[in-house]
Amino acid sequence: MSVASFVMMTEGEIYGQAMLVLFLLVTAINIGEINRVRKGKKYIFLPMIGMYLVAAMSALLFQFIKEVAGGDHEAIGAMITIAICETITILSMYGFHKGMSMKAIPKENVSENASSWKFSSFNAEWSWDDTWDEYRNILLDRMSEEERSTIDDVESYFDQYLEKHPEAIDEINIYSCNEFAYLFLWLLRRNGINEEEFVSALGGEMTETFRALADGEENPAEFIYYRLDGKVSRNDILPIYAEFLDNYYESLFFNPSTNKRELREVFYSKDYGEIVLQSLEGTDGPIYCRDFNYEKYTLFEKRIDQRFEEFMKTRPLPGTVLLGSGVSL
Repeated sequence: MSVASFVMMTEGEIYGQAMLVLFLLVTAINIGEINRVRKGKKYIFLPMIGMYLVAAMSALLFQFIKEVAGGDHEAIGAMITIAICETITILSMYGFHKGMSMKAIPKENVSENASSWKFSSFNAEWSWDDTWDEYRNILLDRMSEEERSTIDDVESYFDQYLEKHPEAIDEINIYSCNEFAYLFLWLLRRNGINEEEFVSALGGEMTETFRALADGEENPAEFIYYRLDGKVSRNDILPIYAEFLDNYYESLFFNPSTNKRELREVFYSKDYGEIVLQSLEGTDGPIYCRDFNYEKYTLFEKRIDQRFEEFMKTRPLPGTVLLGSGVSL
């Protein structure tokens, strides 16, 4: 647009152009925010800016309606355009609000049987993508600027990297098992593992393998990946400990008093982050790509022992019939 044509524009046309630019900007921000929320990340911009945009568009739309009512038929096109933009903005803001209210949580905290809010299984595949992203970033950080400048397509480069280094796939899978490995070792040392299930499925040498794991002679993350294919099911865990995981491993629970799912004050990943990751917020330390650490496990074991004791104190006795909130027989 030339300067001359801009000068010849009416006040309404200038406002219209400004509103269109603002509309496109806010829409782009909202789409980005919804995608971040769905990936379990925090939002950056508040949706309040969309409300300001709607208010501005409403004022401009009212002005165009007045012009059309006054006989200016040239304003019809602008009026329709603003009405459409305002409608799309309102719908996108509603979508953002809905995305925020139903935002995703980390994959490792969600069981496949989410409708009943019980632990059903662990699967390393749930965190594989995040682990792979962090693994790639670590590799990129280790490269010199000259090496990075030769990479035209990062995705293609790392696809070829995995083809040339298949051992990296194993390493990523082991890293993906790490978080649950601390809990698995605790279950093993507490005799909370259903050994019969493992022995029947994997052979009689499991008893000796379990002893080596409990004594710290084998890496539990490697065991989960190589021997269990990166999966641990509810059947692999004794009932009382599976019940404990129902109340601890999941980060969300269904609150019948509010009829909503809510975040627990205490849950496994939170304790894991505070003890094993040592509150990495504000640092550059890895979250997924770190080796199993027995010193960290010793500290973590004390915390989870405490959580289990608290669970046993508040757990209803076998045969108890619950009648609503806080009433039992």
